[in-house]
Amino acid sequence: MHRSKERCDIAKKNPAQFADLVMRTAQNNMFGMTNDGICLNCHETQSGCEPDAENYECENCGERDVFGAEQILIIGM
Repeated sequence: MHRSKERCDIAKKNPAQFADLVMRTAQNNMFGMTNDGICLNCHETQSGCEPDAENYECENCGERDVFGAEQILIIGM
């Protein structure tokens, strides 16, 4: 299921909101039962990503921009 490009462009314009999403996702992965990654293109979360995942294909936008939340923190995006 692909979302519109407009949603992707809106998400890119708010880095503070993206940083909060990364922190919440990493925290949920560490202390909860999830294993989510985040697409750097459209900022949608995707389940089934290892913490060190890089360049997985996004189920939402189709780009190969899904990274594990912990990996995003490590590489400082």
